Amino acid sequence: MTTSRELPTFVDLSAEQDEICELPLDRNFLISGGPGTGKSIMAVYRAQAFAIDDRPPVLLMYNRGP
Repeated sequence: MTTSRELPTFVDLSAEQDEICELPLDRNFLISGGPGTGKSIMAVYRAQAFAIDDRPPVLLMYNRGP
C-alpha cells in the first residue's frame, strides 16, 4: 500500500534544508543525516529544480528491506 504525503513548503524548511536547496545544480553533493532529517525530501526538491531548469531529473533511492 502506498500513501501520499504533502511536501513541506519552503517556509517550513530548516536552515540546513534551505542551504541544501540553494546548492548549485551543476555539481554533485552527498547529503548525510539521521532518520527523519529530510534527506529524501531534499532529493525530491533537487529533482524538481532540475525539471524546472529543463534538465530531466533522475531520482534513485535505496533502502534496505526488513
